[in-house]
Amino acid sequence: MALHYPIDIVQDRNGILWIATEEGISKFDGTDFTSIKQKDGLSNDNIYDLELFNGDHVLAAGRGGIDLINIYTDSIRNILDYKD
Repeated sequence: MALHYPIDIVQDRNGILWIATEEGISKFDGTDFTSIKQKDGLSNDNIYDLELFNGDHVLAAGRGGIDLINIYTDSIRNILDYKD
């Protein structure tokens, strides 16, 4: 198993940690980790920046674009695609 170091970390209003890595986003709720990857809707797995947006979303910037993730549903919307 490869070890992937965190590139950026933000904490949302619910105390959830969102961790950007070169293999997608890891979400930590204090007990469990959940992975969010390109196969789940991210524009790319290589995420290098996370920012909180309007309190209910996380902006994730990666090699493929910028995604907006709802912190309650984990739904992902691509708002900028670098491949276009």
